[in-house]
Amino acid sequence: MRGFRDGDAAGLAEIANEAFSDEIGRGMQVFDKDYFVKRGGRPGVRLVVAEVEGVAAGFMLMTDATVETPAQLHLVAVESGLRGRGIGGLLVGEAVRLAMDGGAGKLKLSTRPWSKAMRGVCEAHGFVEEAYLRREYLGEDLVQYAYFVE
Repeated sequence: MRGFRDGDAAGLAEIANEAFSDEIGRGMQVFDKDYFVKRGGRPGVRLVVAEVEGVAAGFMLMTDATVETPAQLHLVAVESGLRGRGIGGLLVGEAVRLAMDGGAGKLKLSTRPWSKAMRGVCEAHGFVEEAYLRREYLGEDLVQYAYFVE
């Protein structure tokens, strides 16, 4: 795990566009490198990159408690050929660590009800299902999870 570098931007956009292709097809914005460059240096925004053999393999984007309360994990994405290897779990674990270090009382995230992999990652890291949000985003349901920082 490491922080974002400007040279990561194009690769992260490619990972995000593939990972969120269903949502993009429903109206979510297409990711470009500027999206990541703008967020990578913003105070209170954490953009963490997971590497495999020196190449960006995934990322997570969160806002900490200095930006919004509760802290929120907005995006987690892993390159399609590397899924199922625990990279997403490492990224979520890093978000929990950053929330704890930043003094957040709670970290929340939302995922699709059908995303069994992400729901499993949430539960494995101690998140609890907090709400089922009907037609919350792009006309689709979301499940909101919360991690209560001790």
